[in-house]
Amino acid sequence: LRASNQNAAVYFSDLVRLTEKSYLSVSARYNAAGIRLVDGLGAALNGRHQYSRWNPAVGLTWDPAPRMKLYARYEEAMRTPTPVELTCADPQAPCSLPNAFVADPPLLPVVARTVEVGGRGSFGAIGLTASLFGTELHDDIQFVASGSGSTSTGYFKNVGHTRRQGVEINLQRTAQSWDWSLNYTELVATFQSSMLLNSPNNSTAFGYSCLACKEIMVGPGDRIPGIPRHSLKARGAWRNGRAEVALSLVGHSVRYARGDENNRDVQGALPGYVLLNADFLYALAEHWSLFARVDNVLDRHYSGFAVLGQNVFTADGQGFDPSGSSWRSEQFRAVGAPRGAWIGVRWRATP
Repeated sequence: LRASNQNAAVYFSDLVRLTEKSYLSVSARYNAAGIRLVDGLGAALNGRHQYSRWNPAVGLTWDPAPRMKLYARYEEAMRTPTPVELTCADPQAPCSLPNAFVADPPLLPVVARTVEVGGRGSFGAIGLTASLFGTELHDDIQFVASGSGSTSTGYFKNVGHTRRQGVEINLQRTAQSWDWSLNYTELVATFQSSMLLNSPNNSTAFGYSCLACKEIMVGPGDRIPGIPRHSLKARGAWRNGRAEVALSLVGHSVRYARGDENNRDVQGALPGYVLLNADFLYALAEHWSLFARVDNVLDRHYSGFAVLGQNVFTADGQGFDPSGSSWRSEQFRAVGAPRGAWIGVRWRATP
C-alpha cells in the first residue's frame, strides 16, 4: 500500500484587550485534508478520502496580581483517520497489523472539543501551575479485537463519544543549590457511548448478537484500557560546585487491559507501579562533563500494557476457563525495562 496525505489550512486570530489586566483571544482554523491510497498489488485498496472542518477557539486571560495569571479556553480540533486505520476498518476482514489489508469501509474523522481553566503564579521561590480540563472526542477511533480469539487481529472502528477529563498540578522550586519539582495528573478516560465489542477472551463475554458471538457490553463511564487514572512525577536535584546529583520518582496507577473495555474481566486491572531513577553530572571543563544515569534503581518488575489472550500451554490455575477447553484466558503483559545504567562523557558547544 502506498499512501499520500495532502493538507491545507487557513486561519485567523485576534487578541482583544478588555481591561488593563484581561484579554480575549479569538481564532478559527479551516482544515482540509485528503488521503489517497494506492494498492501496490491490485485495486482493492485504492481510495480517496476527503475531510474538512472549521475549528474555532476562544480564550480569556486575567492577571489579578503581578506574578499570577488565570485563564480559561475552549477549542475544537479534528483528527483524520490514518492510512492504516482506513485500510483496516472491516469487521468481516480483521487485520493482523500491519501486513494484511483488504478493501474497507471509510472512517469518520475524530472531532475533539476541549475546555480548560487554570492558573499559574509564583509565591517566593515556589512556582505553581494548576488546571482543570475536559476533552470530548466525537467518533473516536479504537482498535477492536476480532471475534476469532486471536490477540493480534482486529480492526479500527468509530466507537462514538469518549471523554478525557481531570486535573493537573505542578509545583517547582529553584534555588542556588537545591531544586525540586512535583507533577501530579488525574486523568479519567472513559467511554461515553454504549456499544457491543468483540472480546473473545473476556470472562464476561456473551453472545448478545448471535449464539456463537463473544461480545461485551460497554457503557458510559467504563474506563478506556491502557490509560492510568493517576500519574506522579517527582524530582529533586542537589548541586555543589561542579557536581549535581538528582533522584526522581515516576508512578502510575492501575490500568485495564485491552479486551477489558467493560472493566469487568475476572483478572481485574493491571497493577500500578513506582520507579526510582538517579542521575549524576560533573563538569570536567568548560564544554565537557561526565554523566551517569541509573533507571529503575530498585529493579522493580512492572508492566505498562496488557491484552487479554489465550494461553494454549498448561494453565497455572490463575487463568479463566469459560468452556473447560485446554486453553485459558489470561493477561499477556508487556514487561517493563529492568535496571539499566549508563556512564559517559558529554561535550556541548556552550557551557
